[in-house]
Parts: sequence; C-alpha cells; structure tokens
Amino acid sequence: MIERVERKYDSIVFLMLIAVVAVALNYPGYLVAKTALVHRVADPILLLIGLIGSVLQIRALRMLGWLAIAWFYPVILFSVPNFDHMDTTFMGFPAFWRLATILILSAALVVSYKRLACGK
Repeated sequence: MIERVERKYDSIVFLMLIAVVAVALNYPGYLVAKTALVHRVADPILLLIGLIGSVLQIRALRMLGWLAIAWFYPVILFSVPNFDHMDTTFMGFPAFWRLATILILSAALVVSYKRLACGK
C-alpha cells in the first residue's frame, strides 16, 4: 500500500516536471532561445509516454522516456540565448539563475524518472 502511494507521488512529481519542460520549450527567450517545433511538441509527448510506461511498467515505453530526457539535454543546453547581445538581467531573471534553473530542471528530470522507473 505504501509503495502505491509513493509511486503515485513520484508520478505526480514527474508530471509536473513534464509541464515545466513544456513551458520551458514553448516560451522562447525566458530560459531558452526559440526551439524547433519538433522539440517543443515531441519532447513533452515522449516524456508523457515514458511516464505512462513507468506507471504501467512497460519497458519499451520507459525507454522512450529516457530517449526524451537524453534529447532534452542538448536542446536545453545549446539553445540558451546568446548572453553577449543582451542585458545580464533579461526579463528580470539574471543570466546565472537562468542557467542554474536549466541545470536543476535537467537533474530533476533524471532523478525523478529514475526513481519512478525503479519503483523505490
């Protein structure tokens, strides 16, 4: 019973992270530069498929979730806006904190998904 509650909590946390990923990819200029449509749509969908695979314990669908996380890293890191041509406090969000937010989001995705996949 306790394991089901923990798994449900992990699923909710990962679902919230998927929403944060979708927002980060679909609002250019806040955390990242404008990304391609395929990244803005496919990455959150693949993450959601991975969540479904983890909840239903289907290994092939979980692999799509890991693929989405692996695909998200280069997209989020290499699409960071060029800080040379903008103020260090773009939209009131200092450049250092933007990069820290990106790294924390990426780490949270891996930890949350690994915890969800392991069931621990």
